[in-house]
Amino acid sequence: MTKEIFISHASADKPLVDGFVRFIRLGMDIRNEKIYCITYNNGDIPSGDSFTEHIKVNINNAEIIILLITPNFLNSNFCMAELGAAWAMDKKIIPIIVPPLKFDTLESTPLKARQVIRLEDIDIFADELRKSGYEFAISLFNKYGEEFKSQLDTLINKIESPKNVSVKEYESLKNEVILLVEKSQRDRQKIDKLEEYCGKLEIAKDPSDVIEIKKSNMDSWEQLEELVDEAKAALSPLSREVISALFYQIKGGVFRPNIQTDYDVWDGVRRLKHEERLLVDEEEQEVTVNREYPEINEAYNALNQLYMFIEDSSDDIELHQTFKKEYKIPLSFHMNFVKVLLKKVVYVSL
Repeated sequence: MTKEIFISHASADKPLVDGFVRFIRLGMDIRNEKIYCITYNNGDIPSGDSFTEHIKVNINNAEIIILLITPNFLNSNFCMAELGAAWAMDKKIIPIIVPPLKFDTLESTPLKARQVIRLEDIDIFADELRKSGYEFAISLFNKYGEEFKSQLDTLINKIESPKNVSVKEYESLKNEVILLVEKSQRDRQKIDKLEEYCGKLEIAKDPSDVIEIKKSNMDSWEQLEELVDEAKAALSPLSREVISALFYQIKGGVFRPNIQTDYDVWDGVRRLKHEERLLVDEEEQEVTVNREYPEINEAYNALNQLYMFIEDSSDDIELHQTFKKEYKIPLSFHMNFVKVLLKKVVYVSL
C-alpha cells in the first residue's frame, strides 16, 4: 500500500516521534498504513530490501512530507538528504520546528522561504492537513491534541542532544545538501526531457519524423557523429568517381577531372556514364551524378545533411574546438574531412 504521509525525522528523536505519530493517528483518524515513519513502525521494510532504496521509493510516492525539525534533524545527513529530495521533487512539505529551536535556525536551509509551523501550534498543522483532503472529528482532535501538548515537555526532554559539530563540519554538510538539491533538479530536468522525448516518439508515425526527433535530443557532438555514420554507410557501396562528383556537387561546384592527364579517372567516368550513374559533358569536362539511382540519391541526401550541419555550426566554438582536438584537422567540409571521417578519397578537380 502506498504511504501518503512521509515523516522525516532523526532516529534519536524517537520518543517525540512516537508521541507525534500517535497524535495524528488517533486525533486525525489517519490509519497507520498511510504513514511512513521509520522509527515508529520500522517503515515496514521487507526483509532483504535496501534501507536507503526503500526510503527513496517512499519519499517519491508520498503526497505529504512532514519534517520534524530538531537539533538532531539538522545534524543528520539522512534527514538533510530527505529534506533536499522532497524540496527538489516539489512535494507538499509541512515543516514543524521543535523547541528550543527558533525560526532563524532555518536561514541556511531550503526552508528559509517556507512557512514553518511550531510544534505546539497543532491547529495550524491541522489546517494544513485539511487543505490536503484529510477530514477528522473535532472532538477527537481536541482530545488527543491536548493530550499531546501536555506531554510535549516530557517528550522533548527525553531526546538526547546531538554532539556539537564544528563550523567546518556544518558548512560541509550544508554544501552536501546544496549539491544534492542541485543534482535532484538536474535529474528532474533530464526526466522531464526524456518524458517529452518519449511522448513525441509515441505519436510520430513517419520514420523520418522519428529520426528528426532523435536528432533534436542530441547535443551537437552527438549529432555530428550520427550524421558522419549515416554518410559513411550511404557512401560505402559507391565508386570513387561517384563520390567525387557528389562531393563537388554538394559544395556547389562540378567535378572536372583533367581529360588530358587523368586517363584512369576518365575510364571509370565513361563506364559509369554508360550505366547512367554519371552524367558527363566531355567537351566541358563536367561530371555530375544521376540522382535517379536510389543509392546515389540516398548518399547525396546524407552527405548534404552533413555538409549543411557543418556550415550551420560555424558559431559553435565548443564543437569546433573539440573536433580539432580529436581529429587534428579543422571542422570543415573538405577533402581531408572526407578522407579522415568518411574513409573515402576524392579525386582532385580542375
